[in-house]
Amino acid sequence: MDNTAPSSRLWFAAFFAVILAVLLIWRWNDLQVERFKHFSELAQDNQIVVLPIEPPRGKILDRHGEVLADNNTAYRLEVASDFAANVMGKMDALTAAIAIPEKSIAQLHEARKSRVYKGHIVLRENLREEEIAAFLQWQFLFPEIILKAELVRHYLYADAAAHVIGHVGRLTEKDKVKIKKKGDNKHYHGAKFIGKTGVEILQEARLRGDLGVQEANVDAHGRVLANRAQKPPRRGDNLTLTIDMDLQRLAESLLAGERGAAVVMDVNTGAVLALASSPRFDINAFVFGISIDEWKKLNDSTEKPLIHRAIYGQYAPGSSIKPFLALAALQNGWRDTSYTYFSRGFFELTPKHRFHDWKKGGHGKVDISKSIIRSVNSFYYQLGHDIGIEKMHRGLSVFGFGRPTGIELDNEKPGVLPSSAWKEKTTDEKWYPGDTIAASVGQGYMLATPLQMARAMAIIANGGTPVKPYIIKSNAPTPPPAIALNPEYLQVIQDALAQVTKPGGTASRVGKDAAYGIAGKTGTAQVSRLQLDDKGNRIKNENLPKHLRDHAWFVCYAPAEKPQFSVAVLVENGGSGGKRAAPIARQLLDLYLSDKNLDTKRQDV
Repeated sequence: MDNTAPSSRLWFAAFFAVILAVLLIWRWNDLQVERFKHFSELAQDNQIVVLPIEPPRGKILDRHGEVLADNNTAYRLEVASDFAANVMGKMDALTAAIAIPEKSIAQLHEARKSRVYKGHIVLRENLREEEIAAFLQWQFLFPEIILKAELVRHYLYADAAAHVIGHVGRLTEKDKVKIKKKGDNKHYHGAKFIGKTGVEILQEARLRGDLGVQEANVDAHGRVLANRAQKPPRRGDNLTLTIDMDLQRLAESLLAGERGAAVVMDVNTGAVLALASSPRFDINAFVFGISIDEWKKLNDSTEKPLIHRAIYGQYAPGSSIKPFLALAALQNGWRDTSYTYFSRGFFELTPKHRFHDWKKGGHGKVDISKSIIRSVNSFYYQLGHDIGIEKMHRGLSVFGFGRPTGIELDNEKPGVLPSSAWKEKTTDEKWYPGDTIAASVGQGYMLATPLQMARAMAIIANGGTPVKPYIIKSNAPTPPPAIALNPEYLQVIQDALAQVTKPGGTASRVGKDAAYGIAGKTGTAQVSRLQLDDKGNRIKNENLPKHLRDHAWFVCYAPAEKPQFSVAVLVENGGSGGKRAAPIARQLLDLYLSDKNLDTKRQDV
C-alpha cells in the first residue's frame, strides 16, 4: 500500500497555507504600516463634511420700527430614510400621538423599499406646542425619529399689509432653475426658504443674508455624529418700510367686508404710508406651503383676495379724472378761466346719441370751477368732443396716467390712457366720437389704479412735482423735474377741489367739522349699462344688485392750505363716491391731522 499520496497532499496544503499567510501579512503591512498615512487621510476626508448654515432672515419693520416680519423657532419631525421600515411598523402608535400627512407616509413607503440611506424624510413640520408635548411623551417608542428646530418666517399681523409684505415659501425646483440662471447658487446651497411675493421677493438680496458653513463628522450613511469648526452666517439686513402700520390697519378695517383699496401718500416725497387692499389673506399660511384645498379656495374665490387692488386693480376713474382734464385744458389753451358752458342736463352728439348729466335739468351756467365742484358731466362731454382723444391723451399723460408709477412692488399695472392708435392695436377697431365722450368723464376704455390716482392728486397738491411712490424707507428717490404748471391755473383747480368738500360740493359731508381743509374729488364709475325698470325709468344705484352698482371713488389731499398727504379710496360696487369712499378718506386723514397736539409717532412722516 502506497502512503506517499496523502503525505504529498498534506505538504501541498501546508505550503499553500504558508503562502497565503505571507500574502496576508504583506497586505496587512502595506495597509497598516506602509500606506497608513495615505488611507488615514482618505478616511479623514470621508468622515468630515462641510454643511451650510442658513442665516436668519432680516426683519421687516414699519416706518416707526414696529416689527412686521420676524423669525420664529419652528419644530419638525424627521427620520433617516433607512429607518423607514421601523417607523412604518409603528405607524399606528405614531399617528395616535400626532397626525402625519399622507405625503410623508408615501415617502416612507418608498424609502422602506431600500435600506440604503438617502437622506432624511420630514414627517411633520411647524408643530404646535401641544403636538410637541404629545410626541415627547411617547418619544421612547420612536428612537429613530428626531425632533428638530429651525428658524422660519413669521408675520406678526398675519393678514395686515399682506399684499405689500408678501411672503416666503419653500425653495422649489423652479426657484433653483431661476437661481442658477442668475448665477446665484452660492447664496442658496442648502437654503430652505426664499421670498415669493411682495417686499419679500423684491428685496430678497438684502433680506436673505449670507450662508455660514460648519464642518461635521458623519458616519458611512452621512449622518452627523459631531460638529467641528464653523463660520457663522451673516444675518440678513433689516428693512424699514414707509408704511405706518396704524394707518394701514385702519384703512384695512374701514374696507372690511368690501372689495377695494386705499392709498395714503406723502405729496412732497412720494413715501407711501398706507397701501391697503381688501379682502386680505393670511400670509403665514404660505410659509410651509399652502395646501391644494386652501390654495383653490383663495384662487377661485369670487372676492379675489390675492389681487393687490391698490396697484394691480384697474378701474374706470369716473368723475375723479375731471380736475386733471380741467387743468390740462387750461394749460394747453383749450379753455380759459373766463369760459362758461350752459348745462341743460345732457350733451347731444347726434339727435339719437345723448349723454346725460347726473342732475336732471342740468346745472345752468358752468365755469371751470363749478364743473369740478358740482361734477358737471356735460361740461366735460363738450370739452372732450372739442379737443378729441389725441389731445386728451397728451394732456392727461402729464399726470402719469397710462403707465406704472414704478413703486418697488411686483405686478403693478399701468392702467389705460386710450388713444385711437391704442384702440386699433388692442381691439382692431377704429376710434369713434362716442369713445371720446365716455373717456372725457373717466369711462369707456380709460382705466387707472388707486396708486396712480393718489400720485396724480399729489402733483396738483405739491404744485407740479411728479413724485415717485416708494415703500422702502432707504430708497427715497431723487425728485424728478417739476411740470411747468401755470400758478394761476393751478390755483383755480386747487380752490375748486377745496370747495368740493364744503357746502354745495359733491363731498360736502366729508368736510363737515374738519379741523383742516380737504381738497378732493368724488367719482362714480359705472360698471354696467343703465338699468331701467318696467316703465323705462333708471333704477337707483342702491336698488341694484351689488355686482351691478357703480364703483365709488374719492381722491383728495390735505391739509388743503398746506398739503401733506394725498389719499385715493376705491370701493368696488360701493355706489356713490361721496357717500362710501369719501368717509374712509376722512378717517384716514383724521388719524394724522385731527389732533392739535400730535404725538412723536404721528410727527415722524
